[in-house]
Amino acid sequence: DASADASADANTDAPLDPNEPEFWDSMYRRGFTGWELGRPAPPLASYFAAHPPQGKRALVVGCGRGNEARMLADHGADVIAIDIAATAIAQAASLPSPRPIDFRVANVFDLRGQPPAYDLIVEHTCFCAIDPARRGDFVDAVRDALVPGGALVGLFFAHGRDGGPPFSVTADEVRARFADGFTVDRLERATDSVISRRGEELFARIVRD
Repeated sequence: DASADASADANTDAPLDPNEPEFWDSMYRRGFTGWELGRPAPPLASYFAAHPPQGKRALVVGCGRGNEARMLADHGADVIAIDIAATAIAQAASLPSPRPIDFRVANVFDLRGQPPAYDLIVEHTCFCAIDPARRGDFVDAVRDALVPGGALVGLFFAHGRDGGPPFSVTADEVRARFADGFTVDRLERATDSVISRRGEELFARIVRD
């Protein structure tokens, strides 16, 4: 199941804290990565096929094994891809890519306070992995990292179940979170999600003012 609950996977061993890098690194070391599709998420693949990010400075947050990063590179973007799990980054960097990608072990929250550097940020299974109490920090990081007119393009999980990760979010919360300094250009139920996530993903394009 591609939407497998990461916290359930973790119960096969001593409990770890999903707020810490070691939790996610442990998932990758042991192969408990049900969220990894082995290809770009179809709604994102469809969008970027129609809107190629040629020449864009792109950042993929929570990149995992780099499926979306390689897709963006294939479309001509200059890509940096980050994840807090060192094992995920090592696995991503070992896979063939159409163009060079800068894979880095880094935390999305470290983008806060940095000069804006990106035309595009791509989100897929990062926001849903963050403790909901830190969602404001995620938004701040995106706001600081995007240049004016830059866009966050991604998928938000709206499965409506309690607990997580993956933690659910509503369309209303996404709009409220990105009300300051952004324009929500598109926010709609994805129509071409993988079967296990059908009806549970919101496609978003959110532009930095």
